[in-house]
Amino acid sequence: MREMNLISISELSRQDILRLLDSADAFRARRGGHGAPLQGKSLAMIFEKPSTRTRVSLEVAASELGAILSTFQQASCSLAGGRP
Repeated sequence: MREMNLISISELSRQDILRLLDSADAFRARRGGHGAPLQGKSLAMIFEKPSTRTRVSLEVAASELGAILSTFQQASCSLAGGRP
């Protein structure tokens, strides 16, 4: 599967979605319910609007996979002023 940044699922074709689901199945099978496949990897999440349910579910998933996670709310970082 080619590397890409996903902003909206509407950007994906049916074939892309099926390929993504196949990759998820293969990833789960390799993991075997054990280990931390994202150990040593860093993830960053930027939320334009408060979204407690989404934020917490992604934080739990990242933690279970061993990732280091940084979460930013738009209002509390330089993105709030329109600066990159």
